[in-house]
Amino acid sequence: MKTLAVSLLLFAALLKECVPVRFAYLGVPGFVLKGQPVWLDCGYDLEGNELYSVKWYKDNVEFYRYLPSDNPSAQMYKLDGVYLDVSNLIV
Repeated sequence: MKTLAVSLLLFAALLKECVPVRFAYLGVPGFVLKGQPVWLDCGYDLEGNELYSVKWYKDNVEFYRYLPSDNPSAQMYKLDGVYLDVSNLIV
């Protein structure tokens, strides 16, 4: 059975002072079966700084962003092969 390689680039937290973020963990499976759901998870330590943004990408195309200063804070973009279950989004 074919597998779908999940290639995600996580670009997170460009802080106003451009301070680097220390990732506590990044939960991305190495591969999944085509059509099966995937749970993406990340944790980071802002070390007292203010969060600017969290963005998720698939194949270098952004499909989700969270900017606390925007209204609405979370934005999702349609991308073939990516289906977001907004009832499970935790920010």
